Amino acid sequence: MSVSDKIAQYQSTQDVSSFPIFGIGGSGVGSMDSLKPTAKFLDDISASAARGVITAATARERRRASVSSFVESVKETDGSLTSLAQTSVSTEDEFSIFLRPQATPAERFSLLDACELASDCASAIVNDSFSELFEDIKTIKWNWNIYLSLTRFIGVLFRYCVLFPLRLTMFVSGMIIFAIILVLSHPLHKMEGKVRYYRARIVKAAMNYAVMCFSGVIRFHGVLPKRQSNQVFVSNHSSLLDWVILSTYTPFSVVGQQHTGWVGWFQRVFMAPLKPLWFDRFTKQDKVTVYQRMKDHVAMDPHEAEALLLFPEGTCTNNRFVCMFKKGAFSLGDSVSVVPIAIKYDSLFFSGYWNSRKESFARYILRMLTSWCLVCDIWFLKPMKIKPGEKAEHFAGRVQKAIAQKGGLSVRNWDGLLKYVRISDKFVEARQKLNAARYVRIKE
Repeated sequence: MSVSDKIAQYQSTQDVSSFPIFGIGGSGVGSMDSLKPTAKFLDDISASAARGVITAATARERRRASVSSFVESVKETDGSLTSLAQTSVSTEDEFSIFLRPQATPAERFSLLDACELASDCASAIVNDSFSELFEDIKTIKWNWNIYLSLTRFIGVLFRYCVLFPLRLTMFVSGMIIFAIILVLSHPLHKMEGKVRYYRARIVKAAMNYAVMCFSGVIRFHGVLPKRQSNQVFVSNHSSLLDWVILSTYTPFSVVGQQHTGWVGWFQRVFMAPLKPLWFDRFTKQDKVTVYQRMKDHVAMDPHEAEALLLFPEGTCTNNRFVCMFKKGAFSLGDSVSVVPIAIKYDSLFFSGYWNSRKESFARYILRMLTSWCLVCDIWFLKPMKIKPGEKAEHFAGRVQKAIAQKGGLSVRNWDGLLKYVRISDKFVEARQKLNAARYVRIKE
């Protein structure tokens, strides 16, 4: 039976007003008479396919296009149109969706069916607690108004035309001098005792000089525990500046990612004398090797190596939150004491956060040199040890909360390394199928 014959049969035997999607009579867009041109067109397509004029696949695509065009016209007159999510093959099956005398409530598709999906989407956007870990902190322009506009303009000129050239000259020339000294003393780096001690003091002096060039105001709170064996220091992490500021107090041997470019040069020149432990976060073997080196380092005599500093977040956050701590620093042994350090920058002057995906390290330094000053608070907390029977993950969470509470930061138990991971296509497809299953009302 052709589509035209099927429409004629329904029109002669059914009450048009009883159709759930054709509730209006006459010859309007939503009436039965409006189906006849579309039905004739579909019959012509089927006949062409039967004669071999067009392929079956082409006929199927043309039928679907015709039905979709008709659906759009019906939507303008009736909001209770049944969903066309079903993919069918024959023309009669496609058009039978419109010709149901009575659609059951389970087969009807209404606007309310999409509310659940819309709610999930809105919730994912509003409650995105992961992306906010890495959002740039926007400084509140408290002096941006009419009666302070003149003083603001004078301040901008002073920062960019006076402070910036002076700071840049001092910073570049000073770093070159310190770099030359460290490079010339490199052949002696294997010598123990006084040579290692003096090289560490040179690094400390260089970092103090750099902070002076940034007009740094660093306030230390608490007492740093005396250096001893089986001791490791952990801190929240916003940028390479964290290590620079902490090294103005005492030199630290750091565990971190090996970089390239200007950051790599800085690591090789100024951080190498302190015997850092570099690794590639995406290489599993590197993690295994550096873990063993960490255990060897903390077991060394305090006079043979500098204090070991770790940033257990594994990445930089925007100094408003603390993400999940990796358990490596907290599973070095029951006898190892962990000294938490909380770092908090005053974002009114400079946030301290470096978003390496959006700006280069040179741009970051330029932004720091053109700010009014660098204000930072450092808290040294009491040493903590793992409790009997406590898992390393729980110990890491306990230290994380202590640092967040002291620094006025919020805890987010997200793995910071997820920002480097691309979402799997299989996961996306599975999620799409799950959402589609909610709204399929017509069975094949």
